[in-house]
Amino acid sequence: MPILDPMTTTTPPQPTPEDAERIVGDRLEAELVEAGLAPAAGRAIQHALQLLVLRLLLVLPTKTEVRMIVNDSSDSLRREIEQHRRETRWQFYVLFSLILLVLAAVLGSYFV
Repeated sequence: MPILDPMTTTTPPQPTPEDAERIVGDRLEAELVEAGLAPAAGRAIQHALQLLVLRLLLVLPTKTEVRMIVNDSSDSLRREIEQHRRETRWQFYVLFSLILLVLAAVLGSYFV
């Protein structure tokens, strides 16, 4: 048994559907028969588990796909924030200008 380094954080690559089918199918039927199941029941369970693993591999996104989704979402969010920042900046300038005009009108009426 190999010694595992607790500092190692690498994960094994995701198997292809064909590899997953082989991995799940290896000795499963034989082990089920050895455990007392009929050979037909062992084959049926093995086949069902193979289909389940294949279905999961087809449905679940890969690590790369998840990263792409997160990056796309981040970029989209950044663009939306920038649009709102520009709108807010112009709203501030307009409001500040209106406040200065009102202040000028008040001061003008006071000194006239």
